[in-house]
Amino acid sequence: MDVTSMSLVKQHDSDFGRERFFSISGILVVSPIAGYLVDATTTDNAEKNYLAAFYLFMATVLVILVIVYKLEVRINSPGKKMWKKTMFLMKNPDVLSFVLVIFILGTAFCFTKNFMFWYLEGMNSPSFLIGLIPAVSALYGLPFLVTSRWWVNKNWCHSYIPTGFARICY
Repeated sequence: MDVTSMSLVKQHDSDFGRERFFSISGILVVSPIAGYLVDATTTDNAEKNYLAAFYLFMATVLVILVIVYKLEVRINSPGKKMWKKTMFLMKNPDVLSFVLVIFILGTAFCFTKNFMFWYLEGMNSPSFLIGLIPAVSALYGLPFLVTSRWWVNKNWCHSYIPTGFARICY
């Protein structure tokens, strides 16, 4: 969906951050609702009933599929000489260290994201709380997404980076 969003942002000269705002807002609203539905449909002393949350998920997926089907999206051709350009970038120690740090951070994030729910389930947390956690974690990104054009257009090189390091910005 992000590739489709990016293509439509380019096509309509929009702002990707504002488009992602609606995606994050959906997480903010739907996750607690799904958690509440699990709690509301589960009877006492029984296994949790995830059927209502599954139906909510399937309904939202179908709505999204219909909307995406109706959109006219132009497919952009891939860039030329991508491997050559990638190898050129990977020879730069700054880029290589950045990729390594992002890889490590992504691995830690995915571990936390995938196993946190099992941990909470083991503590017998209410499903509403389990649904509220992604919503609250999505909350911090909303102000940045609304103001993303300002952040991207801000010339950080001249304001905060010493003169000797300005070559990184160009």
